[in-house]
Amino acid sequence: MQLLKEVNWLNQVAIYYWGDIDTHGFAILSQLRGYFPKVKSMLMDEATRKQSACGSAAIKFNSSGTFTVFKA
Repeated sequence: MQLLKEVNWLNQVAIYYWGDIDTHGFAILSQLRGYFPKVKSMLMDEATRKQSACGSAAIKFNSSGTFTVFKA
């Protein structure tokens, strides 16, 4: 994924990310947002996590819509 930060035109398009609702999926989202801050996630919110069978207790959603990933 580190190669993506070198692709300058990605700064000028909408980027959507849909990943696993676990610590790894959110770590990837966090890394991607480090390169492209306007990345929007899909189906990776607290309501979706609560409905999933594999919701991870290691992820805390903040009132601002951001999240914190706790490493085990």
